[in-house]
Amino acid sequence: MPTADARGPRGVGLAVGLLWGVAVQLVAQGSSRLASSTLFASGGGGRVTTAVGAFAAASLAFAFGELVRRGVARTRRAVVVLGVALTAAGLVSLPGTARDIGDGRWWSAVPTAILVTIAPLMTFWMASARSRDWFGSVTSDVARRRHGGVWIATLAVVAVVSGLLVAYAEAR
Repeated sequence: MPTADARGPRGVGLAVGLLWGVAVQLVAQGSSRLASSTLFASGGGGRVTTAVGAFAAASLAFAFGELVRRGVARTRRAVVVLGVALTAAGLVSLPGTARDIGDGRWWSAVPTAILVTIAPLMTFWMASARSRDWFGSVTSDVARRRHGGVWIATLAVVAVVSGLLVAYAEAR
């Protein structure tokens, strides 16, 4: 039977995809604000300040995802805590989403679906002994080789599509 190290961690792809998706969402929302567009952001004041804040938060989300991809040990626990918080937010949003769907507004189901499916699965997998062992022993070089190439391209596509969908949904 292969060791946990040979099998690799569980949940890294979900964590990186989610974090990079949040980065895309925030860039889309900030760009919409700057352009005075309602495509990815609802109307409101504070155009430049809001956009700068969104771009800064997007940079942090992207960097956090990259640290997870590189196997930085401290990020695993942070992802687990983030996953618990996002799952709780998704559960809290369920009644509002149900109300929206009942009123014919389906878009709020997009972020809620991500929060109640992807976030808990990511949390469960990243909290596993297999992931804990891998993050505790892997080097950044090994992690980057494991999570590179097609893996990055696939997650980039997933992040762009999901991030834009969530930004669009939240503007509705």
